[in-house]
This record gives sequence, C-alpha cells and structure tokens, in this order.
Amino acid sequence: MEAPPTRDTFNILCYGRIYKRRKGIPYVIRAAERLSRRHPNLKLVFFDSPVGLDRRDPRPMIHTRVPYDFHFDLPQDRMAWLFGQADVFVTAEWRAGWANTAAEAMACRVPVVCTASGTRDFAEDGRTALVAPFPFSAFLRPRVARLIEDASLRRRLAEAGYRRIADFTWSRLADRLIDAFSAR
Repeated sequence: MEAPPTRDTFNILCYGRIYKRRKGIPYVIRAAERLSRRHPNLKLVFFDSPVGLDRRDPRPMIHTRVPYDFHFDLPQDRMAWLFGQADVFVTAEWRAGWANTAAEAMACRVPVVCTASGTRDFAEDGRTALVAPFPFSAFLRPRVARLIEDASLRRRLAEAGYRRIADFTWSRLADRLIDAFSAR
C-alpha cells in the first residue's frame, strides 16, 4: 500500500446529507468542533449527491467553525480519490439497513468510527472499527480522538476493516450462495 500524501490537516470524512436527521451529521460536526480545541489542524470533508425526489443541496446547511470542504455531486469515478483524502471516516447514523459509506471507507482502507446502525455486519468495536453505542458527539469524540492520537491504531483498523469488508464482494457472496445451495 502506498503512503498517503503528506498534508497539514487531519481530515475527518463524513457523509453530508445534513437534512436527513437520521444520518446524525450535526453530531459529527459537534464532535469535530470540540476536538479542534486540542487538535487545531482538523478539517471536515463532506460529500453528497442529489438523489431521489428530495434533491436538496445540503451545503448551505453546514455551519461550523472547523474548516471544511464539501464535495457535491462528485462523479462516481472520483469517490476512491475522495476517500483517499480521509484520515478517518465518521458516521453517526440513527437508523440504517446497510451503511454504504462506512463500507466504502473500509474498502478504501480508511479507519471508521461509527454507530452499530447499518454496520453490524462488518464493524466490530476495536477490531475493524471504533463503534459508538449512541450517535451523540460525546460518544463519537473520544473514539475520533483515539484515532487522531494513535497512528498505529488507525493503520490496524484500516487494514482489519479492509479485510473484513472484502467478505462482502459480489464474488464472495456468489460463492456463499453456491455453497448454501450445494449443501441441500
């Protein structure tokens, strides 16, 4: 694996659909704001695309003193580049069936801080991610702080998350289905 580019910021990547309350974006922002007191080099990096009937632009809804970038409607072929800009991916979902963005972060070898919502299949606290019991900033903040302060933990979680999410490729799913049907 090639080393990430050197930069002056510690980038916290987060999904940006702030108008969907269940996504918990304000909790991630509050956690970053509190952390920025001890870590002034923090930067938030948001992303979103217009989908479905509700095609609102969330960029004007983001209010924070932490410096941030917002990538809106980034082409799909640039998403791996975007995840490559992250030092950590944070999600604070209240309710999700499958947290695509957390899975994508793991597939890009980005360490993840998340809630169990939508990540139960692949996020194991302390092994493949740092899992907060609730999506509030008070629970997210110490987990993000651990990753800011411990580069070896970031690397270990990034690699373990990458290996774990590899179990969810289409070819592995097909192999498991074939095995299940063959056993009958």
